[in-house]
Amino acid sequence: MPPVAPSSAKVRSLAERWNEVRRCLRLYVEIQEMNENGDYHPVEIETSPEVLVGGMYQLRQGHQRRLKIDLKPLAHDTGTLPLVVDSIRSVAMGCVRV
Repeated sequence: MPPVAPSSAKVRSLAERWNEVRRCLRLYVEIQEMNENGDYHPVEIETSPEVLVGGMYQLRQGHQRRLKIDLKPLAHDTGTLPLVVDSIRSVAMGCVRV
């Protein structure tokens, strides 16, 4: 019995399948420092040609800090995968230079 060729309707490339299941997200990060009144305010961001994304945060030594993170799915350029972001479980920081 000769092998049966799969129908073209059922065979999809990996790129086509990836376009269906991928989701594009935008991550916003804000570093806040506590001021002398006990209120948190965003720190300054300095832009530089050497830093291609986000800029450099101007942190002051000895101040209490917290991160404000917002994660949003992008409406365009995404697939059909139903993804609901209701919480962020953990955050890791790295590449801190003094």
